[in-house]
Amino acid sequence: MSIIEYEDRIRELVKNEDHSNFIYDFLEIYGISKSTITKLKKGTVNLASNGDIYLKNKVYFINTNNGLEEQIEKIKLKFKDNKSKPRYIIVTDFNKFLANDTKTAESLKFDFEKL
Repeated sequence: MSIIEYEDRIRELVKNEDHSNFIYDFLEIYGISKSTITKLKKGTVNLASNGDIYLKNKVYFINTNNGLEEQIEKIKLKFKDNKSKPRYIIVTDFNKFLANDTKTAESLKFDFEKL
């Protein structure tokens, strides 16, 4: 897929007012297989609880309205001493979007619509 195709698909995803499948659609755009996404939705490979999504070694996703930065820090601390941790931590309230790459320690923060 070309960069333009990625951008177009992300743009459509952001425009969608129903965010209930956001993370699943987002992961599919970036190459996670449909079978893995189906298992994640069913909970068989989701290692998180309380509505969070954790796909081992790949991504930890939280949809929250409570302190986005604090949520990122909580997840980083949770995995601090674990051998297995998510590569990316994504937290959003669908107004703001925060992401952290746990391998490079790079972070992004911007308005959700700019995604």
